[in-house]
Amino acid sequence: MLRFLWLFILAPSLILANGTPPIPSILTSTPTIQLYRGWNLIAPPSNSSLDTSNIQHIVNSDIYTFDSNAQIWLSAVSSIVNPGVGIWVNVSDESEIEYYNSYANAYSIDSFVVNSGWNLLGMSNDSERVNVIASKFNAKTIYVYDAANATWITYEPYSRDSIRA
Repeated sequence: MLRFLWLFILAPSLILANGTPPIPSILTSTPTIQLYRGWNLIAPPSNSSLDTSNIQHIVNSDIYTFDSNAQIWLSAVSSIVNPGVGIWVNVSDESEIEYYNSYANAYSIDSFVVNSGWNLLGMSNDSERVNVIASKFNAKTIYVYDAANATWITYEPYSRDSIRA
């Protein structure tokens, strides 16, 4: 089991008048997934499954997963989506999905189940080199969808570029 230790070292000038240090914003802010107008490729951002009924008000019925066993698209309306599974969502306006995540709750590519053929995967708060992903899963090419620009980015399996969730 991995454990993380948060260590904060504060300069005396950062202590508030009442003698308490300010709480770092990373501990008090709510992380979000930015959704851009049109199609977005997202994934549950932690080891917790995503209940799509919680985002139905944003995406209506335009939400799909890909069954890599059968190589077919499936509606994900009112579904439970497991960590590491990519989800296509279509939104009419820019919006955000709030979620709770921590490094202790993140998952790694080691937990991905990959089948022969196409796979639609999502990453947690990790970044990983393309060549590591490609070698781990024997991938011929890796595609990443850039929703902000509505374009695909193509990576060759030997690329040393990093992909970030």
